[in-house]
Amino acid sequence: MVGLTGKIVTAIFADCLYSEESDRHSGMKVVPVETFGSLAVGSLVDVGGFMQTAAGERYVGGATVAVR
Repeated sequence: MVGLTGKIVTAIFADCLYSEESDRHSGMKVVPVETFGSLAVGSLVDVGGFMQTAAGERYVGGATVAVR
């Protein structure tokens, strides 16, 4: 389980978002367990979830995303 606090959202897609550099992982992909609602690029968020790897990419899967 990882917890990333105070991260800026840099991109939003239909099923995931990306955050600024965190713990040496630039542009961390976040795959949430629910929709983002009114989340926008530039939002400051806290993220929790499990670090996963697929197709050479490390990302946070099954994540919770809370706007600060």
